This record gives sequence, C-alpha cells and structure tokens, in this order.
Amino acid sequence: MPSISKFGILKDNFSNGTFDKLIDIIEEAYYSPGEIIYKEDIYDEGNSNALYLLTKGEVELFYDVKRDDMESEIRIKTLKVGDYFNDVSFFSDQPDDFSARSIGFSTVFKIKRTKFHELIRENESDIQTFCKYKEDFLYKGY
Repeated sequence: MPSISKFGILKDNFSNGTFDKLIDIIEEAYYSPGEIIYKEDIYDEGNSNALYLLTKGEVELFYDVKRDDMESEIRIKTLKVGDYFNDVSFFSDQPDDFSARSIGFSTVFKIKRTKFHELIRENESDIQTFCKYKEDFLYKGY
C-alpha cells in the first residue's frame, strides 16, 4: 500500500510541517465495484473537491456525452495504485469535468479541501502556494 508520500503534489510543494500533519486530516475511504466516487459537474463538499490517492484497486475517470436522445460514456483514464486524482477540483474548488468510478473494490486516501485549508491557514508560504495552484488551474488551465 502506498504511503502518503505518494501525494507528490503536496509533498513537493508545501512545507514539511504541513505535510507531516496530513496524517491528522487524511481519511481512508472504501468503494465497491461500479461505485461512483464523485460525479462530473456536481458539487459535493465532501467528495467533489477532495484530493484522492488510490491505495488499492483501480478507478476509472470518465465523462458522460449526451446527444439528442442518446447518452454514452467516454473513458478518459484508468488509475492504478499510487495515482492521485481530482487535483484540479481540490485546488480550484470547482466541480470536475469528469467523474470517477471504482472498477473493483478500491481504497483511497482522501484529503478534504476544507480540512487542508484549516491545516495551512497559519503558514503564509503554504497559503501562497495553494493560491498559486488555484490560479494556475482556474486561469491557465493546468
């Protein structure tokens, strides 16, 4: 099982003190085959803007296509153990353009955006880093 050090985007860009405190706010979540982790364009405080690290199983990212009276799905990517996802929504606080679904039985580490904000609020450098990522995702499309 990967450790939280696989959250490279956090480990590499935020202070060691903040990263060391992640253990206090990280949650472990379990998903069954076919279970939706979050849905595109739907804002849900606890799920849609959290950052995820896949620790067991596989997750697929997909989006729905609706034309006329037909609906279909387009699969974007299959995530494997050690991959993190939903970083755009985590930093921008905007619903994602795609959905995430567990392929089999999956386990993830989850960091809620609001809890991360509470963690960094007293570290000016980490707040600036967070805001930089938010701006990059919102205005530059990263």
